Amino acid sequence: MFRYNSIVFRIDGNDFAADDFYDEISLNSFRREAEQYGDVRLSIQASRSHYCSPREDGLPLGDYKSVEVGLLRDGNNNGNPFIKPSAIGAPELDHLYGHDDVAGWVSWEDVNLLRDALRRYASRQQ
Repeated sequence: MFRYNSIVFRIDGNDFAADDFYDEISLNSFRREAEQYGDVRLSIQASRSHYCSPREDGLPLGDYKSVEVGLLRDGNNNGNPFIKPSAIGAPELDHLYGHDDVAGWVSWEDVNLLRDALRRYASRQQ
């Protein structure tokens, strides 16, 4: 669970504040830049504080077997920028998320499926 700016995340159906768990860890020191696709960003994160494998800090992203991902829509989002893949026309990938705002332990194969769906979505926006 982590905080994006001042947003509290939902994990396994429960809302938590990042400070409740990670008062000694600066998650921003491990944060990677999101990939932009039109008005949607794909956040791919991996560290000991994220749902990934291995749960280690500081590895090159490609050294992780699985990563944590989130889709964030820019603009007016009523306080929650997170969306599911169905919002970009890829409902077949919603199963990655369950009831959470972020998807954990996502394989690179599924990350690439998300990237393909985001490219199609961005091209429809033009």
